[in-house]
Amino acid sequence: MSVKKILICVCLLQFFVEGIFAQNNISITLISKQDSILQDAFVNVYCNGKFTQYFTNNNGIALVPISKTNCLASIGATGFETIFNIKLDSSKNYTFKLIKKNTALQEVIVTAQNKTILAENSIYKVQTISEKTIQKLAAQTLADAIGFENGMYQQQDNILGSALNIQGIGAQNIKILVNGVPINGRENGTIDLSSINISNAERIEYIKGPMSVMYGTDALGGVINIITKQPN
Repeated sequence: MSVKKILICVCLLQFFVEGIFAQNNISITLISKQDSILQDAFVNVYCNGKFTQYFTNNNGIALVPISKTNCLASIGATGFETIFNIKLDSSKNYTFKLIKKNTALQEVIVTAQNKTILAENSIYKVQTISEKTIQKLAAQTLADAIGFENGMYQQQDNILGSALNIQGIGAQNIKILVNGVPINGRENGTIDLSSINISNAERIEYIKGPMSVMYGTDALGGVINIITKQPN
């Protein structure tokens, strides 16, 4: 074998050995701000244009083999903020404390309203028949005032009187209130609208559609609330 070939082999062997021993395993420990161990947290390492991902073990430690060349890492865990562009040194071990993410949840209303609020702030579509409208209609009973509203139909019975139908749902599923108090005296599940005097009404509020969450099972079709004038 010529001297030239021997030198080439020696150089290749030296390069190979240096490549093996140039790498070193460093440990990266990830814990939370409360000093609790973070298992299965990720460590993304970028070395010489190559990407490798590692995960922490049961002790919160990830063993990362890196060379003496410059390596960058990003670390994080589910529910914690990610730390980017960490320069790694093959002669050091690292410990990082991760901070939990603050996630702002949108407000969700799952209960009915239980206090007086402005109509525009209500989660329901509240419609109103004003006192002025009642006077224009010359309405004396609830049947006179409510029968002209869209989606509301009256059914006349010679025995039970005037019953209300809202969007196809019968009177037995419509709640009628006076100042928020339910009216009693249903006959066959219905209330005679012509028997409810509204001469002292300040306004009439109503909601079309299911209101069973707030007013019970007999409010499936809607709710009508008669607000009376307050004495001076």
